[in-house]
Amino acid sequence: MNSYLIECAEINYFTIEVDALNEDEAIELARQDINSFEVLDEYVSEWDVNSIEEINNE
Repeated sequence: MNSYLIECAEINYFTIEVDALNEDEAIELARQDINSFEVLDEYVSEWDVNSIEEINNE
């Protein structure tokens, strides 16, 4: 049996909650540090194989 390295790409969507005075500030705060917000919902909408390479098992 052969082994393969498969590189994939996916498109993720997620929802966060940001406290702000308006929409512009909310977007700015999210862009400053997106990882500082708790993810409320997340899913993968699409994925595809970018490349594949057989591994030499010898």
